[in-house]
Amino acid sequence: MAGLHRIRIAIYEQAEKFARVRADIQQSPNAMRVHRGLGTEAELRGVAFAPATALNREAVSGAVTNDHPLGEAVEKRYGVPYLTLHRGDLHGALAMQAASSANTWVRQATDPHWLYGYDDAWSAPPAAAVEA
Repeated sequence: MAGLHRIRIAIYEQAEKFARVRADIQQSPNAMRVHRGLGTEAELRGVAFAPATALNREAVSGAVTNDHPLGEAVEKRYGVPYLTLHRGDLHGALAMQAASSANTWVRQATDPHWLYGYDDAWSAPPAAAVEA
């Protein structure tokens, strides 16, 4: 990953494949600065949604309680966007960038319990692990 070639990274994922499932993941400007450093910002901008506002309403009446500007206002203020995206898209961008680093090890396992008690990410994984 960009700027992290000297750090050994282990990424674990229990899903069999990276897919668009469930609710979105919000990436604040601070998170997007990290993505910029990792080299994943451009990929995320291509698949994510940049909401214009964060509109909150009162549950019963529907009255607006807060309307926080996001979109261009956030990017102008912080220099990076506020994005929402699918978990699978986030993981896919990270996996693509990780594949370019010799120090990154991506493992996928269908059994979420195989990591318990597994402390050494750099030794051979249990038989339940499948290399991605």
